[in-house]
Amino acid sequence: VKSRAGQVKVAKLNTEEAPDLAARFGIRSIPTLIVFQDGQPLVSAIGVQSADNLDRLLEEAAKRHEEATPTA
Repeated sequence: VKSRAGQVKVAKLNTEEAPDLAARFGIRSIPTLIVFQDGQPLVSAIGVQSADNLDRLLEEAAKRHEEATPTA
């Protein structure tokens, strides 16, 4: 996770203050982690995550983004 410093942004959503946004992304449990690329959710995880699992989630998100990005 530290190796990705400057490559990712982390944001926090208070689901009690923004229930519509929480519902929009299907957040039903806290904590929920959603990785977005260009405003679109790529992968998600529910519950506390280890650093190793966070790295795997970010790798999966990068892979899905590459698969969805057309090549020239």
